[in-house]
Parts: sequence; structure tokens; C-alpha cells
Amino acid sequence: MNDLEQIRAVVDKCVRCVRTNLLIPDAAATLRLLSRRFNRAVKIEESASLVQELERLSEGGDVSATYELGLCYYADVGGAASFEDAAQKFHDAARHKHGDAISALGVCFMEGRGGEYSSSKALKLFQLGASLKNPTSVYNLGLCYFNGYGEIDQDFDLGIKYVREAAQLGSLDALNELGRICSQGGLDGEPENHAVKYFQEAANRGSGEGLFNLGIAYQTGDGVPENVTKAHDCFRQAYDAGYIGAYRVVAQLYRQGYFGAEDDAKATALVEEAAALHEPHAIWELANELFDQSSDPESLSRFFNLLSDGIRYGSADCALMLGDIVDRGMLGEEEKSQAVQFWALASYNGSGDGSAKLAQCFLSGRVVDQDNGMALAMLKRGVSQDSPIACYTLGMLLQTQCGKDSAAPVDAQYEMARKAASLFEMGAELGDAGCMRALANCYKKGLGVDKNETRAKELVKHAKAVERENGSHEGFFTRIKRLFRRK
Repeated sequence: MNDLEQIRAVVDKCVRCVRTNLLIPDAAATLRLLSRRFNRAVKIEESASLVQELERLSEGGDVSATYELGLCYYADVGGAASFEDAAQKFHDAARHKHGDAISALGVCFMEGRGGEYSSSKALKLFQLGASLKNPTSVYNLGLCYFNGYGEIDQDFDLGIKYVREAAQLGSLDALNELGRICSQGGLDGEPENHAVKYFQEAANRGSGEGLFNLGIAYQTGDGVPENVTKAHDCFRQAYDAGYIGAYRVVAQLYRQGYFGAEDDAKATALVEEAAALHEPHAIWELANELFDQSSDPESLSRFFNLLSDGIRYGSADCALMLGDIVDRGMLGEEEKSQAVQFWALASYNGSGDGSAKLAQCFLSGRVVDQDNGMALAMLKRGVSQDSPIACYTLGMLLQTQCGKDSAAPVDAQYEMARKAASLFEMGAELGDAGCMRALANCYKKGLGVDKNETRAKELVKHAKAVERENGSHEGFFTRIKRLFRRK
């Protein structure tokens, strides 16, 4: 297989991943579990041999080892990634009423991994685990009520009741969740600044996420006296405790010299380690570094492998990027229709631009059936996710509607134009050149804003500067296209 065939194989792998990607266990947590079982720190490169040892123990009838082996398969620890095998191990351990295995099997059914999606089976398993007083099952059941899932209607009070019960049973995730709910004013009788007590309790009990949340509280002075030094210490302790989500903050602190001299090497090592543990933002960070450097098949192959990993582990940025690559026909015209799958996944994982591009598909009827109502809903979602593309598209739709609705009262037309200008303003503040030009046109013609020629010229000048900067990105796409067209 030549270099370009290898790249295509990786892209095919990305496409397959799209259909099954949701949430997956934290590989760092699985390594910590292995560390406890083998009574020593487990390094990433050692995990394969320890997985083999778990397999031996599982075959000998060790139920806990069977569950832990399922986690390793599920989280791709030790290079043994197989959702079907993971689900089978969870099933084997669940037959022996292993509470965590029962909950994990429920997650497999909830996410459609391991061969079957079934909300009813997932809920039954969470309920079974809860009856055994398994804290993870109780916590998952609480989230189902809190968010509304399957045949369960949304019930905040009942959801909080279960989350509290899970915390009392020892779930550190539940403690952190109570802190988040409290910080948003969701716990009756408790002020928002009481959230820190939950984070502090979780931290005291060894939760890296609790330490991280406590660091944020010290950073902002929310519930505790503001103390930047304590905040930074909490962030580093959180990462050392295995909370991989802290890597970005800690890496930035190393780059800025908060722990002594500036240390770019240490920061880069943290990113590499986080990516190896499947942290989606870290994977995207590495892929993005290759964005302007990939000029040969070897580096492009690494770039696509990183995109594939990022998509597998929930990176909205990786899904959005691959959607754009596919949409430009760089991997063949027959592949372009698959771009919508990547944009849908990006939207699901929180990308406003993914929502906006999906909305454009609904508007045009491309690949999906034309549905203006769905398009409007996706655009509003995109705006709420700070997408400049959504701001621009929705703003242009409002302007177009304003032009068509000439019989409408003047006040109504002006309000529509004002909303459009407000959307362009938001997109411009987010750095989008198209929104800057659209807003400039509003100022030039007095559409929804007072006429201001000076402001219009400033916006056009700024838009040109942004477009020059974005020109380097087009060079990257051109290099991909050239490589795929070589014979």
C-alpha cells in the first residue's frame, strides 16, 4: 500500500467512526484503575502487557478483572480497541452482579456501541445497578432523569435526588455534578457560591476533576477568596491526579513560566501525553499544528490519523475539519455527500460552525431533505454556540426576508434589519471577514444601524486583513488536493 492509499484508508476509518461516536471512557481513568490493581504507576507504553495480564485473570474467573478488561477494550488502552469485545466483557461481569459492569453495559446500549442501541435496555440496567446501590448506576440514572432520556420524562428534582444519592454512595462524579448544578442556581435553598463545598469535598476524596473545579473557584473568587497561586497549584495537582482535562491550562502555565522558567518543552510533552490518552482537544491541538506544515504524504498521513483519533474520541474540531476537506472534493467527488455526516457530528459535539453548515444543507436540500424549520433551529443553535458562520447565514436570511417583505410595516422591517446587523456585529467580533463586510454594508446603507461611512471603511479594511491571514489556510487545502491528484 502506497502513501496515498494509506491516507485514504485512514479517511475511510474516519467515516466509519462517525456512525458510532458519542462519549467514551477516560483512558487516563482506566490506567489509574490498572495502577491500583497492579500496585504501581502504569505508563502508557506498559499498558499492553498489563492488558494481557487482565486477560489471563479474566479467563481464570476474576470478575473484577473481566470488568476492567472491558474498560480497556472500550477506552482503547493497550491497543485493544473493540466495542463489541468490551460489551461482551461487561456482560460477562454483569452476570455476576458486578455493579460497575452493569452500569458500563448500560452505557454501551445507551450509545449504540457493542452492536445494539436500546434506550430501554440501558435504563433497565441502570435501574438494576441502582437497586444494588452501585454509585455509578445511580448517578447515570440521575442524569437520565435530569436530561430526559428514552421513555423517561425530564424531571430535575428526581434527577438531583439520584445524583445526591450517588454522591452519598461515594461517586466523585456525582459530587462534581452537584457542584456544577449548584453553581448554576439549580439546588433549591443553596446559593451558587456553595458549589465550592462540593468541589472541595470531591478534591479531598482524591478527585482530579474536583481539584480542577476548585482551581477555577480560586481563579474567579467564586465561593472562596481569590487566590491565583492556589488556583495554579490546584490545576497542576488536578493533572497529576489524572484529570486529563486540566492539561490545556497546565500546559499554558508552563509556557508562561508560572512554575519557574518558561518551559515550552514541558508544555508540548503534556499535550502529547494528553493526546495519547485520547483527550480530544489535545488531539486537535496536534492536528492543528500540522495544518500549515503538511506538504508530503508522511505528514499528511499523520494529520489524517490525528483527525481520525479526534473524531473517535469526540473532537468537534476534527469532525468539522474533515467535513470541510470532504466537502471540497479533495478525496473525490463521490465522497462529498459524506461531509454532512461530519458536520452533524461536529454539531453534536458542540461546534457552532458544524450546526451552521448542517443548517445550510437543510436550506439547500443537499444530501438531506430540504427543511427550513430545521435549518432555522440549527442556525439558532449555531448562534448560541458562537458560530460566525451561523451569524452570517441567519443575518443574510433576515436581510433577504426584509427585502421581500416590502408590504410589512416600517417598524417591523427596521427591527428585522436591526437583528441582522446585530448578528453581523456578533460574527465580526468573532473574527469573521464575511460578517465584517456584511456589517460594513449595513453601515454604508443604514440597514438596521445609523449610516457611518468611516465605520464601514474600517470594517472593510479589517476584513481584508483577515482574508489575507486565511489565505494561508487555503494553501493547506491546495496541498492536499495536489497530493491526491498525483499519479
